[in-house]
Order: sequence, then C-alpha cells, then structure tokens
Amino acid sequence: MIERNTLGNGLRIMAQKKKDSLATSVLVLVKTGSRNEPLKLHGISHFLEHMCFKGTKKRPTFQDIAKEIDSMGAFNNAFTGKEYTGYYIKADNSHFEKCLDILSDITFNSEFDEKEIEKEKGTLLEEINMYEDDPSTDVYMLFDNIIDKNALVAQSSLGEKEPIKSLSRSILKNYRDSYYKAGNSIVSCVGNLPDDYIQKIEKYFGQVESGEKSFLESVDNPLYEKRVFLRTKSTEQSHVILGVE
Repeated sequence: MIERNTLGNGLRIMAQKKKDSLATSVLVLVKTGSRNEPLKLHGISHFLEHMCFKGTKKRPTFQDIAKEIDSMGAFNNAFTGKEYTGYYIKADNSHFEKCLDILSDITFNSEFDEKEIEKEKGTLLEEINMYEDDPSTDVYMLFDNIIDKNALVAQSSLGEKEPIKSLSRSILKNYRDSYYKAGNSIVSCVGNLPDDYIQKIEKYFGQVESGEKSFLESVDNPLYEKRVFLRTKSTEQSHVILGVE
C-alpha cells in the first residue's frame, strides 16, 4: 500500500513500507524538465541536475558529497526528463535519515561554483556528442522532434550545445529558485521505513520554500506537420522508427 501525505509547505510524500527489505530507496522528484526550457535555455534542467552534485555550503565539494555517500555503501544517481528531474539514493535502512539529509541539501542548497560550471559545460557537451554519435539513440531523439505538437515537449532533455555554453551561475540559480519549490516537489521512499518517517522528512524538507510553478505555455512545433524526418550519416546500418500517437 502506498501512503500519501503533504507537508505544510506543500511538498508531497509518497511512501511504501516493506518490512522485509534490507535497503531503503529515497527519491526527490521536481516538476521541471526540458519542456520548461525556451530555446535560449535548452539544456538548463539537465545542467542543473549535474551541478547539484558539485557542492553545497554544508558539503563544499563533489568529493565531500561522494565520500559521504560512499561511506554508507550507498548507490546514488539522478536523471532529467521532459517534465521532471529526479535525485535518488539507495542505502541500508539504517541510513534513511542520512539519505534525506544529503538529498535535501544537494537538491535545494547547491552553491553553483563558477569554476565547476565551466568544467561541467565540457562534460555536458561530450554527453550530447556521445548520444549523437550513437544512431540507435539518435533516431529516438529525432522521432521525439516530430511526434508532439508542442515544440517544448518535443525537444530533447539533453539540451543543445550553444545554449549550454551560455549558461551562468545567475541563470542556473534563477531557474532553480523558480521551479525547485515545495509545491513542485515529491519525496518518494520505499523500504523498512521508521514509524516517524514523515517527521524525519519534514525535518529536512520542511524549510523548502512553498509555492508552485506551472509548465510553460505550449509552443507550436513546425516539424509536427512533416511527419517524416530524415538524417543522413555515414554508417553501416539504417535505423528506422515508425510510430503512432
């Protein structure tokens, strides 16, 4: 059974208790992704996801964050989609509160060091190159370009190279402060949760600024009417997707 609760600031909680589980997974999900990105900011959600692991006031460096997670024998990762961004940690049940501490800190309190921003731009650009060089992945991204009438939904969650190059600390911070609000956030946890798990979540997430920000208004997608999209590459294979709405 899934238990649903809401904190006073509007942050939602979804939990499933599994008494026989030895591990607990905690996920923070924020309602923003590539569909919230005008062309000049295309890729900022994905960039922000990467920067949230680069340091906070409490944990100043990437190494501080990684060391603390590794000391628990935990696994962590993050992802960016078209309508959401997620951060999660899986650890032994005894580390439930520590998972909440780390996730709340990196998600809402990252400092965005200027030097780290410039270094991470190179990482993001190489990630885009990697997917573009893989035809079996690239063909899916091209398919997304024509399947939706809303150009913002159609665009890739990876982003585009030129907008990513122009991102700055102030732009990242303004975007985070606009969308990373309690009303846009969910804390989801599964495992052998303590009886007071709601109080523990409130301890670390109760101070998140209240409020909610909606998705951007739809923008017409000029590719939608084409229905066929071709890209020629010098490869030994052809990759084809045929799909319906």
